[in-house]
Amino acid sequence: MVEEVTEREEKPRMHGCLKGCLIFLGICVLVFIIAVGFLYYKKDYFVNWAFNTMKTKFIENLPEDIDREEVSKTLDRLKTAVVEEKISREELKEILPEFQSAMEDEKLDADEVNHLLEVINDALEKEKPAEAVSP
Repeated sequence: MVEEVTEREEKPRMHGCLKGCLIFLGICVLVFIIAVGFLYYKKDYFVNWAFNTMKTKFIENLPEDIDREEVSKTLDRLKTAVVEEKISREELKEILPEFQSAMEDEKLDADEVNHLLEVINDALEKEKPAEAVSP
């Protein structure tokens, strides 16, 4: 009877470890799915937050000779176009590096601002047309 007990103790318990790892992996996948769903559901909030942060930082660093109202209106039009998905991702990918390069040193000059506004206005003029409604 003593031999049976020692034999049982010597067997490796792989099933418990595998079960624990699979449970942990399942919980991680579930948390990831919930996080992605939450971010998708709240994407407008995050887009607004990102654009408001960008706009505030940009306007704070504008040179004196640039009209802040015009810049603010242009950035608001860009935010609206992004939220309403009227601007393509490719056009947005052209704008964001321009913004990053302009804000790299956090000292904007008139040429950088005018170039960025030109790029934004060009992208806004190419907005996706509204889908035609068939009768």
